[in-house]
Amino acid sequence: MPPYWEPMRDMMYEMIGNPQTEEGKRTLHDASPLFFADRIVTPLLVAQGANDPGVKQAESDQIVDVLRARGVDVKYILKENEGHGFQNEENEFEFYEAMDAFLAEYLGGVARK
Repeated sequence: MPPYWEPMRDMMYEMIGNPQTEEGKRTLHDASPLFFADRIVTPLLVAQGANDPGVKQAESDQIVDVLRARGVDVKYILKENEGHGFQNEENEFEFYEAMDAFLAEYLGGVARK
């Protein structure tokens, strides 16, 4: 957790679980897609900012690698110049275009150009 998130620690622990307690560890485990990757069979779109202080790129890389190794179709958008949530307008447009194409491919419809 980056130091500037420290004031929000208690709120985050209440929302997602405290990793320092047994109940919190269980809650975090049960919410993590990595521990249930064997159940994921539908295509997945993952977008990751390489500079995200809270969701490390290695975590996204890990789930993408596990699913691809199982033959699940995963589209992975990694932006080296982004943190948590895309802020760069060019990256936002690219993400929304990729999302539109992904949804059109897997849910039907026509991707917009």
